[in-house]
Amino acid sequence: MAYFRTMCAFFALLAFNQLQTSEGCTTVIVSKGASKTGVPMIAHTADCWDCESRMALVPSRDHSEGDMYEVFGLGHQYPELTSNDRAWIFRPQPGMRKAEVMGTIPEVNHTYAVWESNYAMMNEYGLTIGESSCSASIPQGPGRGIADPKTGEKGPALFSIGALIGLMLARCRTAECAVQLAGDMAYNHGFYGESWMSGEALTIADSTGDAWIFHVSADNTHTSALWAAQRVPDGHFAVVGNTFILRVIDTEDPVNFKWSENLFRVTEEMGIYDGVSPFDWSKVMGNYKDRPWYASVRIFSMLTRVAPSLELEAVENPLGYPMTVQVDTKLQAEDVMNLFRTFYEGTQFDMTKGILGGMFGMPYRLEIGGEGGSSWPDVKGQFSRGLSIPRTTYCIVGYPEPSEPILWFATDMPATGVFVPFLARTLKEASQPEVSLEETMQFYGSSYAAGIKTNFSRDSAWWAFDFVANWMGLNFHNMSYEYVYPAIQELQPKAMKAAEEGSTAAAREVQELVVKRWWELADTLIERYNDNYWNFPEANPDKVYTVGYNPEWLKMIGYDNSFIRPQYVESMKNCVHDYVNASYLENHLLETVAIGALGVAFVFSAGIFAGFRFASKRLGDDTYSALPTC
Repeated sequence: MAYFRTMCAFFALLAFNQLQTSEGCTTVIVSKGASKTGVPMIAHTADCWDCESRMALVPSRDHSEGDMYEVFGLGHQYPELTSNDRAWIFRPQPGMRKAEVMGTIPEVNHTYAVWESNYAMMNEYGLTIGESSCSASIPQGPGRGIADPKTGEKGPALFSIGALIGLMLARCRTAECAVQLAGDMAYNHGFYGESWMSGEALTIADSTGDAWIFHVSADNTHTSALWAAQRVPDGHFAVVGNTFILRVIDTEDPVNFKWSENLFRVTEEMGIYDGVSPFDWSKVMGNYKDRPWYASVRIFSMLTRVAPSLELEAVENPLGYPMTVQVDTKLQAEDVMNLFRTFYEGTQFDMTKGILGGMFGMPYRLEIGGEGGSSWPDVKGQFSRGLSIPRTTYCIVGYPEPSEPILWFATDMPATGVFVPFLARTLKEASQPEVSLEETMQFYGSSYAAGIKTNFSRDSAWWAFDFVANWMGLNFHNMSYEYVYPAIQELQPKAMKAAEEGSTAAAREVQELVVKRWWELADTLIERYNDNYWNFPEANPDKVYTVGYNPEWLKMIGYDNSFIRPQYVESMKNCVHDYVNASYLENHLLETVAIGALGVAFVFSAGIFAGFRFASKRLGDDTYSALPTC
């Protein structure tokens, strides 16, 4: 009974935690001057437990006078936005309810075609939008799609961020149009966040080369909104990791800054702005007190990789980093993809090392009310939040090249995935009058339109990549370097070449090839790692190898004859990891020790499935740093 009560308390705290903090997506923006080809880029990970994983083709449409645009509420899990004619895959199936319409606004004469999944991503003119929920200083609800957690009552605000993004891409060709439209709609009809204390940040780029960062928050009446936006300086790069990044809003520069007319008045009335000093959006509107490393590790990783010459130091407060940095070397699409293919290896935040990395270099972190901390009231601490995490549903890189915009789409985690091209030209081809809604399904790989998270299916691209990513938990290091990373290196160039051909047929062919190859990889991994052995590897197909624990990891945990009984972590005050300087450890020792016992429990429970092969010379001498005995 005590255990039952404890678990009930845990899930209650977990639910409340999701209302209080922002634990969503990461997005980056590359200005045209920071791009090797002069094309700005947007990247975005959709990180949620129940995100829509399928790709929808929403065709363009003409509308009649008097038509109304339907605004939907929050909804991630399929059926996210079921309707009769938005896209073929969104049609309600027998026994399925139609998604609730929160309200309507007057329709325009014509809406553009869009590639859409959990969020709309790119339209037929290349306009691309990325998103990241950001912890805010004021409550973000109630709205028509979210209730007050205390009263259960919903509010009058009409637009969530997903609804705004869909509208922006349906109606705009340029980033500046999208910024103004989103601001006007949120201001006039009300905005509410996806969780109780989360505002939103968008990264927006278009085929003219323009790039903007947009922030929006609910206001104090929940009938309007507060918002601001800034054009990204040319040659610069920015990352949003669940914290606002806009700083001082320069009211003397309306060309590069936009803001809602109520911004300064309302925040002064609320007592969060003094009405005199320069308005720093992040300081006034942000909340950086709850697990700041959750954002800071991601920001530090991204900025130091694109601008190493700045020699930035890792700091806990996200406000300690510049909003944008000028890149040292101009980036291309593959570089942006690779920014998300890291677990911070070789840095002080290396997620493959230490107690939580375990004996097999496992970089995944279990949800403890969020990857960065804990919802248990008596367990305090933080650990690194990755850029690729188990609940990543997809990652995009939007490349709005004027003549051939490309949406690069990697289903599931980008670190263990392949980006395939979805072309803007395909949207136009599928929107021709002679093409029926059902026939639009012939324009891209069927596996990307199939599969829902509640039902495993080999017809689904997402399930292929999700299965492999999960199976890698048996022996992450070995599977990564022996099979998964080589497969990515084989297939990604083929996807890039298919995009260069610039045809819908070539794009569809490589989409189908990648998924077929990934299911074959899944079968191989099942065979090779059955029963925690390394079975019949390609180099020695007649051999079965015994795999064991990493000897350096055994030294790290103090392995000896006492391990015939359960062993536990003690405080290691004087033990300093190679990557962590002494002053950092001294300042954050309590957080490190607090998660120790939890880490060991995770490692040993996972260990019954795991092995680490050291016989292979191809892996090199990638060992753990032994810690001194305390």
